[in-house]
Amino acid sequence: MPAAEFSPQKLRQIREEMVRGAPPKRRPWSRKYINAQVQRLRAMFKWAAARELVPVTVYQALGTLEPLRRG
Repeated sequence: MPAAEFSPQKLRQIREEMVRGAPPKRRPWSRKYINAQVQRLRAMFKWAAARELVPVTVYQALGTLEPLRRG
């Protein structure tokens, strides 16, 4: 998928895969680790937006996804 088409919904789907874990033997990731990885993805898009590789609106939209909360 082109980076310009990446959206908060796609990021949410990726995060849900992290929460769920993947068959056959991968365990779910911890909440703190998932939030760190989502932040890492946002930083990647910030870098790309600063270099005009993706529209800045993509980076701004990804910032609207709330972090996972305890519980």
